[in-house]
Amino acid sequence: MPKAQHFLKVLSPLVPGCLSDDAVTLEPTPNTSGAFEVIVNDKLLHSKLQGQGYVDEAKLSQIANFIKAEAGK
Repeated sequence: MPKAQHFLKVLSPLVPGCLSDDAVTLEPTPNTSGAFEVIVNDKLLHSKLQGQGYVDEAKLSQIANFIKAEAGK
């Protein structure tokens, strides 16, 4: 399973009812194995290419909190 899909599978239960098809964009980066970017409502929340590494539990929690806040708007 590609890392972007795995990330979405782990994220989904943390934000029940908050993910629509256009709310979160996971952009695999061409020519870079395992790298992806997390973009929510046009805001870049995570990019391995910009040196943020892999999504750990703390970063996952930050992303989930941001999504929940955006869904509440």
